[in-house]
Amino acid sequence: MTNRATSHLLPVFARVDLGFERGEGAWLIATNGDRYLDFTSGVAVNALGNSFISGQATSGMTTTSGVYEASFSGTTAGFAAELNTGGTAYVLSTYVVGTGMMSSATDYGIAVDSSGNIYLTGETSDSGYPTTSGAAQTTIGGGAGDAFITKLTASASSLSYSSFIGGSGLDDATGVAVNTAGDAFVTGYTTSSNFPTTSGAYETSLDRLGGCFCHRSQPRRQCFYLFDLPGRLVR
Repeated sequence: MTNRATSHLLPVFARVDLGFERGEGAWLIATNGDRYLDFTSGVAVNALGNSFISGQATSGMTTTSGVYEASFSGTTAGFAAELNTGGTAYVLSTYVVGTGMMSSATDYGIAVDSSGNIYLTGETSDSGYPTTSGAAQTTIGGGAGDAFITKLTASASSLSYSSFIGGSGLDDATGVAVNTAGDAFVTGYTTSSNFPTTSGAYETSLDRLGGCFCHRSQPRRQCFYLFDLPGRLVR
């Protein structure tokens, strides 16, 4: 029997040359005056073992050349990034947010299909969040914020499609999955009594303060389904 030496130490990386001097609410203020409110909230892995992450970032995040949005002028932005299998370098990194000075978005969920296309979902209160022609909902529904579904090309250089998902209340998408046909399935929470639903769906109206929703986005059309949060079985 051959004994194999096993290391229980995790690999480490060089510390980023960054120092913080004070906090300001939820913000961290660096010694050079930069403000940081960054976090990740979603992760996916492709067949090569590359990892894809999504979340929220402030200006100053590392982006790569040729991507959809390498910089922004708003407050906070959603982002998508792909790292190589060793986690040592970015394959791609881009912001996804509107263009106004008060633009903001958070990407909570991320998925990748077999062709490398990237699917993002989250929440934004920005009416200027980018949408595409022919999308199911090209204007924000109102309220405290809308959910969204955004599909980036495999190179993250452009949007394949992007749509708001929501009504006049608060709509927040937290997860996304994609099937082999390229349909995206989005889940989240809504307080909108006018949340867009489709005929024949399990539940098309909201009879309480809030409920969960399931949204299916297809390349040429989009469908919405709604169901209540407490104790309801959806088939």
